[in-house]
Amino acid sequence: INEQEPDLTQPLSFIGVFEFEGLKFDVYEGAGGHAKGEIVAKGSNNDLLITGDILVNAKGFLPEQAEFNLLSPYLMTSVNMDSTLASAERRAVVSLAKSSNSFVLPGHGTPFRLGER
Repeated sequence: INEQEPDLTQPLSFIGVFEFEGLKFDVYEGAGGHAKGEIVAKGSNNDLLITGDILVNAKGFLPEQAEFNLLSPYLMTSVNMDSTLASAERRAVVSLAKSSNSFVLPGHGTPFRLGER
C-alpha cells in the first residue's frame, strides 16, 4: 500500500490504493493520535469508510464492550497516544466522507451512517 510516505505533520495523509474483489480503497495513515501506524480506508467507488479505532461507535457497543470501556480510565491514563491529535484525526476522517450518508465500519461498535451519530 505504501505508494508514498505519510506526511506525519497532517492528521491523515494519503499513502496509496488497495484493491480487493472489485472494490477500490484510498488508504490514509494517521499521524499517531490514537496509535502509531493507524490507517483509514475510504472507498473510491462507494460511500464506505473503514476507520479502525480513529472513529468508534460507543452507542453500538455490545454490553460487554461498554462494561470493559468503563475500566479504561483505571487501566491507562488515555486511550490515545495524543488526545489532541486524535481529535484532529477524527475530524479529518469525517471530512473524507462523501456525505452524511457514508457508511462507517468503526474499530469498535456497530457500523453506522455518519449522519446518524
